[in-house]
Amino acid sequence: MKITIIFDKPGYGDIPPDHADVLYQVESVKETLNLLGHECSELGITADLKSFSCRIKQEAPDLVFNLVESVEGKGNLIHLAPAVLDTLAIPYTGSKADSIYRTSNKLLAKDWLDRNGIPTPDYISPEEKTGRTIFAKGEYIIKSVWEHASIGLDDNSIVSADSVEILLKEMEKRKKNLGGQCFAERYIDGREFNLSMLAGPDGPEILPPAEIRFESFTDRKRKIVGYEAKWDENSFEYHNTVRTFDFPDSDTPLLKRLKERSLKCWKLFKIKGYCRVDFRVDEKNRPWVLEVNANPCISPDAGFMAAAGRAGLSAGEVVNRIINDSNVIIQGKQSCSE
Repeated sequence: MKITIIFDKPGYGDIPPDHADVLYQVESVKETLNLLGHECSELGITADLKSFSCRIKQEAPDLVFNLVESVEGKGNLIHLAPAVLDTLAIPYTGSKADSIYRTSNKLLAKDWLDRNGIPTPDYISPEEKTGRTIFAKGEYIIKSVWEHASIGLDDNSIVSADSVEILLKEMEKRKKNLGGQCFAERYIDGREFNLSMLAGPDGPEILPPAEIRFESFTDRKRKIVGYEAKWDENSFEYHNTVRTFDFPDSDTPLLKRLKERSLKCWKLFKIKGYCRVDFRVDEKNRPWVLEVNANPCISPDAGFMAAAGRAGLSAGEVVNRIINDSNVIIQGKQSCSE
């Protein structure tokens, strides 16, 4: 097929490591598609949607491989690319525009989870000054509503508050560095898990669960996967947040619950192709959904591909499954997604 890979076009000057990783992802997907025999091109998207529409129509691809994680660095515009493709009736990989929007807006995602009985930590936002529950004293982690890749997250993101007013003041101070919108989520000091899922001929397959273990963390060092843990190769956090797929038998009931809730998230948000669900597990062994990522990174060193490799899947098999869950016509036969 003729496939166009779309992604957020980087700006000029120094490119931050999280954005540089997008370019690495594009190259790795392009290499995989070429090895599978497809003809590939690349197209960086900006906020100029008219230009994007004209260029994608000129390309006239059989399929668009959607790797857009933001537009001009703004996570709240992530859904624009699939929305334009829907308007142009051009098939693309991954989830639809509405699913991308619902999962990328963390407050909207948390509301959907809560309404459907999937536990997610309580929160407070400037717009909803009491969140969805009565305020309780304790520790909260201040997060961006839209931005991913742990942007703006570090040890200072955790705030101890005995009133809503304290959290509102902290959010006002930090919102500029968090993409303009933020919220305070109850901090759960526990274990962190990532469950990746990939479409298959019989529905979504849950890849081997991964736990991020916080090694050499003292009681004073907060257990979070912040920006440095993901992107700063010289940091303590980067070298001491370790992914593992090995678990004792005693974790079997917990892993079963994590898998069940991940499947519920797939169905609830109408995910297509692939996704990753992030959990925290508290001291009582209760899992809480932190985030549903409808288009996780699939570069070779990403957690998703590590889970796929653990399942015995090659990059080509992963890409083929993502393609097969789109609505593209392949050799005269429509894919199994519709």
